[in-house]
Amino acid sequence: MVINAHASNAELSALDEAKYDLIIGITDSALTIGKQYRPAMTIRGLADPDARVLSLSTYKLRQESVNSDEFTINLSKVVKHEIGHVLGLRHCEESENCLMRNGFHFAYTTIDFCPACEEKIDIRYLKIRSKNQ
Repeated sequence: MVINAHASNAELSALDEAKYDLIIGITDSALTIGKQYRPAMTIRGLADPDARVLSLSTYKLRQESVNSDEFTINLSKVVKHEIGHVLGLRHCEESENCLMRNGFHFAYTTIDFCPACEEKIDIRYLKIRSKNQ
């Protein structure tokens, strides 16, 4: 099955927003933003900052991860990256390894925001750091 990420976010935003600060939908199905499904066009996630919702897919992550430990790290990176968008961050051009780099650089990103991106986040939200810190 293939799910359009924009449609998924629209469904999630139809939930009672008064009850939630953030809504995250996770699927094992392929996630795409195009009108037609092409395997090369699957994405890992898509955030809608205005609605404070995001859709994530494990489909591409399972293909990219060599074991369960790497899968867990990769899923954490995608969740944190998309939450970064909800917090107002855009894709980063400051650091090659910043978590907020675009998806084409995913393999090279760390699980952390670079200092330039971290500065842009309200200090109350910095509690989403990785547990290794």
